[in-house]
Amino acid sequence: MSGHAKPREALLPGCAFGTLVLLAGCGQTLVFGERDGVNLAIRADAKTQPPLEVNFGLNRTVGTIIPPAGQTDGRPEGEAVNMFAGFQIERWSDIAPTKPVAVDLRIASQFASGAAANKVAGNPVVVKQIVNVNLPIVTAVAPDFQIKKEAVATFVKTLPPEDASKLATALGQLPSDDRLPILYLIGQATTPGQLNVVTSKIKELFGKEF
Repeated sequence: MSGHAKPREALLPGCAFGTLVLLAGCGQTLVFGERDGVNLAIRADAKTQPPLEVNFGLNRTVGTIIPPAGQTDGRPEGEAVNMFAGFQIERWSDIAPTKPVAVDLRIASQFASGAAANKVAGNPVVVKQIVNVNLPIVTAVAPDFQIKKEAVATFVKTLPPEDASKLATALGQLPSDDRLPILYLIGQATTPGQLNVVTSKIKELFGKEF
């Protein structure tokens, strides 16, 4: 790497951050950004114990610029845009002594902002699902099963508020016309039995079969 490239790289993060601040100042706009860095260091020395040392590092930076709702004496007051966010890293396999670096990791982050955050703010179940980031790994399903899931989701979306509340109660959720928890159950179903938890209640309440 040449000596001229380093100063240029050092300026880029500052310029990018300045641009984000300017964008956020143009109106009630939330700016969300992520940056990841991965480092792998291997040291081998027959004279030390253990003779092989491997270090793996992950550096993730998540930044959010939320414009203020107003000002008091020149100071920002309140937040103009609502947001819920969560981040989590998990190990999905055991560490084998013969393969110390062959470990499966899952890095997940998710958020809801603006109108979506306002909509779920009164539903603790959905807020918990967002900030805890405890969703399972996405599993591929058969095309015909996916079509059935989409048909069930479409039906739920068209339910009147009072019927959506009845279905939520039947599924053991808080009585609410908010369909998001029900749609979450449908989206996470990977087997007919899991989807049947929802479709059986739909049939029982509304006589609709899938």
